Parts: sequence; structure tokens; C-alpha cells
Amino acid sequence: MTNETISARGGPGAPSREAVEAGLADFLADLTGVPREPFSFGAKLHEDLAIDSLQWLELVHWLTTAGVPREALDKNHPHTFGDLVELLGSIPEESPKTKNEGDAGADADAPGALNPRPIRLRTHNIALGPVNPDSHHFLYQLAISEELGHRWRFRGAVPTFEAFQHGIQQGVLTQFVAYLWPTPEPIGHVVCYNYDQRRRSAYIAAVFTPEAIARGLPMEAVNLFIDHVFQVYGPRKLYAELPEYNFAQIASGRGKWYDVEGCLREAIYYDGRYWDEYIIAVWPSRRRAASGLLTFGPRISGQVDADRGSDRP
Repeated sequence: MTNETISARGGPGAPSREAVEAGLADFLADLTGVPREPFSFGAKLHEDLAIDSLQWLELVHWLTTAGVPREALDKNHPHTFGDLVELLGSIPEESPKTKNEGDAGADADAPGALNPRPIRLRTHNIALGPVNPDSHHFLYQLAISEELGHRWRFRGAVPTFEAFQHGIQQGVLTQFVAYLWPTPEPIGHVVCYNYDQRRRSAYIAAVFTPEAIARGLPMEAVNLFIDHVFQVYGPRKLYAELPEYNFAQIASGRGKWYDVEGCLREAIYYDGRYWDEYIIAVWPSRRRAASGLLTFGPRISGQVDADRGSDRP
């Protein structure tokens, strides 16, 4: 069942609940590789279907394209297959159709076009703003938080605020604070560092609040940032270093969104054991071959607002 079929609701040809459930089951089976038969209304999306961060983003895109308002996803926090069926069954009549801005003007954005793309630091949901002294306290709290500290650069260690401020620019090519557009609420930090002029490569890293993670926003911000780095600085590829407990969150994207170029066995110590570290690489060609859904999905409100004025948060 296609998104268009599901979103045509309210008329004589509106799909039945059974058809909606079947279409969702087909999509989830394709997304996760889990056979369709075990799906039950109580099947948990993350525990039973093992949906990771990238798959969650694809699921959110599929649902919003089907007509589910993004605010309904944020409000209801679906955890099970049945929750998703209920959301699809409650799509309002004549729900607003959204357009993927990433598909608009593709010819004008092609390499070699006479009018190159302007710098873009905003999607419908995310804005990237500069790191400045006003944002240091937010970034410091992210770096040392109980939920996230072991996943970020200090691996659970707690530096002083002064040491953190001193090191925040070291080795950095570019970095931003991610905001929930159009609010001033900061939700994360994206950074590109260790640029190698000879190899024309660099490393990227990102960290986000638990609330942003629960709403499926981090990969949208990371994708926007990666596009910016490729557009402005022109590296051949970008690397990321991931402990295996972080790699598990994006494992479904292997071979689609990125390539795994190495694995350092038992390279990182944390909490009583040594963990593997994965080296992944993002290439421009890989990104062009992958779906464009990560960058320009529907707004949180479920509607497209093309002219919000300044791109600054």
C-alpha cells in the first residue's frame, strides 16, 4: 500500500482499518526485515522490531507523508504497532499534503549549474546556529549529562567548565548548535573536526538531548550538517568514530547511508569492559544514491511554511 492510498481518507473510497494495518505491516516488514506474521498490536517498535534511529526517521517520514500530522506523533509518542495503526486511522479529512523541498529544484541544484545553491542552515524542523559563549553552558551540560556523557567525547569523564571552553574550538573546522525550528530551544551539537588537507577528509560528531532523540530529530540535523560541510568545504568524504554501543543506533544505514571502513577491536574502555570502535565513512556519491528524506521532511506542525524569513534560529 502506498502513502497516497493511505492518505486519501474521508471519501467513499477511504481505506478500511484492515487495509491501513496491512499497509503499515508491509512497510515495517520491508524496513526491518522482520517477517510480517509476528506483528501484533502490542508489538513494541524498538524492543520487538528493533527499529534504530535511522529506521525511526524513515518511519516518521512515511507516516507524515501518509497524512499523520507531526504534532500527533510528538503528542502520542507511539511505542507499539497498534499505536501506529491508531494514528493512521485518525488522519483528518483532507489532511494537508506536504512537499519534500529536497525534491524541488533538483536541476537547478545540480553540480555545474549557473546559479549555485545558497547556504542552507534550516529544514522545516531544525535550524543550525553558531557556537558562541552564550551556548557554552548548554553544550557543557550535554557533554557531562548522565544520559549522554558516556556517548560523547569525554566518555563519561567530567572536565571543568573552563577546560571545556578552552577545548571546544581545538581542531574544529566548523560546528553548530542545533535548534528546534522555529523556537529558540537548543537540542544538540554537530561538529566537523580534524580536517586533513592532503587527504581532503574530516571527521564529524554529534550529540543531542534525550527529548530530541525520542522525537526522531537527530538524523535530520546531522544530515543537514553533512550537506553543509560537503557544499562549503568540499571534502572527498567524512568519517565518524563510533563506539559499538553508539553504532547499534544507526546499524540499519550500513551500505545505504554510509560505509564501514574499519573496526578497532576492544578500543574503548567504559563501564567495566572494552568496546569495539567503528570507523564509518560518508561519501557524496553514497548520499546522492540514498533517499533524500532525511533533510526536508514535513514541519513539526505537519504543514509546509515556505517563507519563515531569516534562517537563523
